[in-house]
Amino acid sequence: IAWSPDGYRWSAPQFTSLWGFLIVPIPLRDGRLLAVYNHRREPQGIRCAVSDDSGKSWNMADEHVLWDQRARAVTGERVSESIGRRWAGSSMTEMFTWTLGVPHGIDLGDSTVLSTLYATQGDDRIHQRYVRIRVE
Repeated sequence: IAWSPDGYRWSAPQFTSLWGFLIVPIPLRDGRLLAVYNHRREPQGIRCAVSDDSGKSWNMADEHVLWDQRARAVTGERVSESIGRRWAGSSMTEMFTWTLGVPHGIDLGDSTVLSTLYATQGDDRIHQRYVRIRVE
């Protein structure tokens, strides 16, 4: 993560506790940020986490799974509950079978965020998914 007070001068990039890519934090009306992102390590899927300090730190203890690639389903469970479902191979081997990604979200203004993503169920068809997330 890098910071800019004006969009012209930037800080040096810093690591975050989010492991993934295609992260576009969603500003919430209460000042927090919600990150919805691809998680490409075991167990793979789409996850979300909240930051109370403009993205400098993320509440990983309350990180949730939106799409679980192993279950091929929207779960909404905490990451700690989904750890038992693992892929048999490595992430690099499975890279050629990735059938999930490109999450995007918008704050709906009522303590919920609508997130879209694509994720297939192994039928060689791309399915668009919609997930409504209650952020408390």
